[in-house]
Amino acid sequence: MGGKFFLVGVVLMYAVVLLSQNPSNYTAIAKPFNPSSSSSSSVRPQRFFRRRASPPPPPRSNFVIHFSPPPPAPAPPLPY
Repeated sequence: MGGKFFLVGVVLMYAVVLLSQNPSNYTAIAKPFNPSSSSSSSVRPQRFFRRRASPPPPPRSNFVIHFSPPPPAPAPPLPY
């Protein structure tokens, strides 16, 4: 369970390092598709999906269990 999150972090760091090292290569790819938006917002999802293409995505129920915030605690009774 923890190893999966560690692997996702490593993949994200790897993508960020590659983007920061040679951004001109990715901006040249991204500019013809949508020249109005900035390079980082249009490139990062494509890069992320290309890196994570091999492992299957987690099931929806598992995703909701791990990433949903905890339920709010009941408020203490107000002293009157």
